[in-house]
Amino acid sequence: MIFYTNTPGLVVNSKKANRIIARFDKDGKFETHNPAIIAKMREHFRNDGIDFKSLSYWDLKKMAEKKGIETHKIKREALIKVLEEGER
Repeated sequence: MIFYTNTPGLVVNSKKANRIIARFDKDGKFETHNPAIIAKMREHFRNDGIDFKSLSYWDLKKMAEKKGIETHKIKREALIKVLEEGER
């Protein structure tokens, strides 16, 4: 699962284990397949980790087209709203 953030280079620490559990890259992306980390990250990142507001219009448009949503003459804010509702 890929998580996104507006803060590039963000580091997420575990309070219990006192170690780094996630390190976002310069683009603000972090990918993991570890179910324990996914469960912890979902608590703090909306929409299963996808921050739609940090994505470009063209990335949002591609995601909407993959889900079968009509994107002709639709504004960025409307795309974000439709994609957020689809994630719930």
